[in-house]
Amino acid sequence: MKWRWRPKDCELPLFDAVQFLELVRGKSMAFIGDSVGWNQAQSLLCLLMSVSARNIVQIYTTNE
Repeated sequence: MKWRWRPKDCELPLFDAVQFLELVRGKSMAFIGDSVGWNQAQSLLCLLMSVSARNIVQIYTTNE
């Protein structure tokens, strides 16, 4: 069995990495939180790396 989540009465567009990069060009973005936030950031990076060079991203972390 293979399950896939589908929202009821809601159409979600597919993620467009090129459009996302155009919208955030020249801006900074921060993910603050625990490992869930870190996983979300990593997922976004994977999506963006599929259409862009690796050198556009800088990652800063602290252990505080």
